[in-house]
Amino acid sequence: MKLEALTVALRPRTAWEACELGMALVRRNAGAIWKPWLLVTLPLLALLNAAGWALDLLWLSGLLMWWLKPWFDRIPLYVISRAVFGETPTPRQTVRAALRWGGRWWLPYLTWRRLGPARPLYLPVDLLEGGDSGEARQRRAALGAPVYGVCSLLTLVCANFELVMILGLVFAGIMFVPFDYLPDTFKSLWDAFLEQPHWMNALFNALAWIAASLIEPFYVGAGFGLYLNRRTEIEGWDIEIVFRRLRARLSAAAAPALLALCVGVGLGAWLPQAMAQSGADRAAQFEGGDAPAADRETDEARIERQARERGEAVAAQMRREAETAAREAAGAAGEDTTGEDGASEEPANEERASGEAEDDASYEEEDAPSFPSVPIRGPGDKAADQPSTLDGLYGPARSDDRSLRNAVEQAMKDPTVAPKQKQTVWKSRAQADEPKTERRRDSRDFSGFKGLSGGLATGLELALWGVVALVVGALLFSMGRWLGWFRGGAFEEEPAPGELRNAALAEPEPLPDDIPTAIRRLWQGGRARDALALMYRAAVESMAQRAQVTLVPGATEAQCLRASRKLPLAEDRDAFARAVRVWQYAAYAQTLPGGDDFDDLLALLSRRFGWAA
Repeated sequence: MKLEALTVALRPRTAWEACELGMALVRRNAGAIWKPWLLVTLPLLALLNAAGWALDLLWLSGLLMWWLKPWFDRIPLYVISRAVFGETPTPRQTVRAALRWGGRWWLPYLTWRRLGPARPLYLPVDLLEGGDSGEARQRRAALGAPVYGVCSLLTLVCANFELVMILGLVFAGIMFVPFDYLPDTFKSLWDAFLEQPHWMNALFNALAWIAASLIEPFYVGAGFGLYLNRRTEIEGWDIEIVFRRLRARLSAAAAPALLALCVGVGLGAWLPQAMAQSGADRAAQFEGGDAPAADRETDEARIERQARERGEAVAAQMRREAETAAREAAGAAGEDTTGEDGASEEPANEERASGEAEDDASYEEEDAPSFPSVPIRGPGDKAADQPSTLDGLYGPARSDDRSLRNAVEQAMKDPTVAPKQKQTVWKSRAQADEPKTERRRDSRDFSGFKGLSGGLATGLELALWGVVALVVGALLFSMGRWLGWFRGGAFEEEPAPGELRNAALAEPEPLPDDIPTAIRRLWQGGRARDALALMYRAAVESMAQRAQVTLVPGATEAQCLRASRKLPLAEDRDAFARAVRVWQYAAYAQTLPGGDDFDDLLALLSRRFGWAA
């Protein structure tokens, strides 16, 4: 498995975030999932429904399609498990794999594990890891224990979504039925549901297949997201990926520096030896008397000085190249760790600490050159070794490890290194009363609150006893009403009411023949309210006749106004609305119109409704 090829940003996620990651993978590879899904499930649906129709067992066809869901789940799992590494399979490859992939797990997932709530999480463990039964059992326990509840809720939610989608498709079809035919449609559907005809069962099987085809891939994808997240938490995939990328960048950046170092070390070892050999030859010539002693000493000093200068130059050049390569590698590693999606600050600190540790180790093991001493031979002298120039070049402190120590301390402070979890458990009183050897002592004194707590407890107890007394008193007071229920007898029949008396309702007086004169007579006689009431009643009857409507007895002003909308002329509607408004002000607000307003309104109504004067 190549973790570097992962196309998702791995990081510790919550369980629901992991489910969303898996669903995002399904959305991204929708075409590669649903094409083979249709190629496999649609012919099987048609075949099972045809067989069920012929055998009069269409309900069994739907049950078999639902029971074979784990067999269909291998299709989306096969696609996203390879697409996450950048290798999306073709529909042909997926269909071919669906016929034979994971054959030894068909029996468990179609029998005793069919109704398991953690099926989407256990499928990747069994089908992708390929271990034997014992190893798979241990892996399922290790991966599924912390997220078993989330996986169960996921199963429940997806099942509800399928049910809601089936009902939604049914009601979506009913929406196209005209409103006038809805009662007959519902009656026909209910009769068909009771009779269970073939077309009804086939339609239900098709709707269930549509709902499962839309929801099931997301269900499998969410389980695969939980699987990825659990392996990331347990095995630290995210940290391993960061370290691998850092190592690759450091290796690429350190190759030129390593080549220069090897060349420098070779030159540093060869040049002093060549110079020493040349000096030894010339010294042998001097010993033979070919040159004077002064010239021999001058040549020896010059050779020694040249060897020292060249060695120092080579060492300085190697040190500069090593420092330059280290800075480039550190910069490349910093850009990589800060640019990755999902990478947090703590992995970046670990990368820097690892990079500095690797630099220190490589410096101590490889970059520390060993300069051989140059043997200088004088006449009659033995070879003498020069002291090492390593301390002179780098000093006693060859590396500053403060940044490494700070990075390690910051990484150890990360809560993910040593996670803590608070749990609440029930204990028996015997265990709770046992003395604790390391119990934290509280210096605060709460003895002053003991009396207050005791008083509150007593008050609450008295209040509860008061409630009990009230309930008992209410039961005793109403005992005559409910005691007969326990005696098995019936209540005494109440005496029949006396003879009912009927009284005829007073019929409203008919309108006078000369309505305007009668209204004006009441107004002039000081009976303004009666005059307005007569005018309102006459306006209502005239409006009902002209609009050809029948008002209910006791119709309100609002009902009369709604009925007046059927008047053909707008002037008639405005005149009637004005009469209603004047009557409402007089009846409810005790506000009477002025004399001129009254005469104007009466003349308007007489003209609009044809009241004879």
